[in-house]
Amino acid sequence: MQEADLLPDVVICTAALTACARGEEPGKALLLLSDMPKLVLIPTAVTYGAAVQACARGSLWRSALEILNASRETDSKMVNSFAVTAAIAACGKAGHWRVALCLLQDLFESRCTSISFAYNAAISACANTGDWAPALSLLMSMSGTLLLPDVVSYSGAMSACEKSGTWQAAVALYDCMMSNVVRMDVVSYASLISACEKGGQWRFALCFLQHALASDIAPNIVLFNAATSACEKTGAWQQALLVLGALPQHAILPDTITLNAILSAMEKSRQWRKAYDLCFETEISADVISYNALLSASAGACRWRHALSTLHEMLVIKMTPDRITYSAAISACAKGRQWQSSLQLLQQLRDAGWRPEEIAYNAAMSSCEDTSQWRESLELLAEMTRDGLVPNILNLSIAIAACGKARAKLRLLAFYS
Repeated sequence: MQEADLLPDVVICTAALTACARGEEPGKALLLLSDMPKLVLIPTAVTYGAAVQACARGSLWRSALEILNASRETDSKMVNSFAVTAAIAACGKAGHWRVALCLLQDLFESRCTSISFAYNAAISACANTGDWAPALSLLMSMSGTLLLPDVVSYSGAMSACEKSGTWQAAVALYDCMMSNVVRMDVVSYASLISACEKGGQWRFALCFLQHALASDIAPNIVLFNAATSACEKTGAWQQALLVLGALPQHAILPDTITLNAILSAMEKSRQWRKAYDLCFETEISADVISYNALLSASAGACRWRHALSTLHEMLVIKMTPDRITYSAAISACAKGRQWQSSLQLLQQLRDAGWRPEEIAYNAAMSSCEDTSQWRESLELLAEMTRDGLVPNILNLSIAIAACGKARAKLRLLAFYS
């Protein structure tokens, strides 16, 4: 074979760019595109589109726009809807939905017939930043261009509503889909249930979960976790357990997210015993968030011994406590009037490399105030200042109360003099 036969042509370069896009290798795609003029090869619309798509998947939105402009300079009459759609997706992924809308407008004004994918990409761009109003506006404008929104269009708009917590709009979109006989898929159901979760509407969330399970879609753990999270928001732990119980019927295994949502629901409802039973009897792997929920449940029930035992269990199994862990344990000890344990935990928090936050100081000072430990209360005020925190009215009130109980008001005045 002659050496000339080994030189790539436009088709080979385009195929290579497509491979770069699928493999999310934007750097290689840009290098290959820049080498084409050296090989005396003129990129086609498909070539430019593949290069833009590679940049889109690699989050290089500026490079995507540069390639798009280069394609227009090559042929000002050429309207590359594939490249424009990929550029819209790139801008949307980077959070620049306004740029995406400008690209869509240019494509629309060019009277391109293949524009439905571009609309969906623009809606998804708005969804990435939770800008639900422009997403809904785009969805409504599709009918004005004789385009019928599909499940991807509605799912993108629902996702925008979900990210912004606009659950009413998400439910309205569901009604529109039912009216227009657009079949929901697992993505649209997940966005809808998650929107209800963020709005604290656990009844709606469970209702839509039932609709999803009654349909012919294949449910996944994301649907169930969105429903359990909705129950968690309002402490509906019994309903969360029902969702957990439904998982085996669909051959789906619960994960740590499922467990944490249920534990948090139990913590909010002061069901500390049930939280402990669930955590230690289940085969679901627990993480630091799981243990933090147990500690918060113990604090809410004034079970300081359980809190210390839980913290000890974390250390035994080599799980690293975080700031929330120690703060919850301090709160539990404070409610149990265990001021010495509260101060020890506060020191452990520092030793672990965390700077105590105001909530930890408040709990520790409350334990000192309850037991008239005025010296420790004043020392905690000084430590707050050293940690860069400004004592507020609550902190000062606690210190005053501690000094008052110990008849040490004069010492408090001397501390601030």
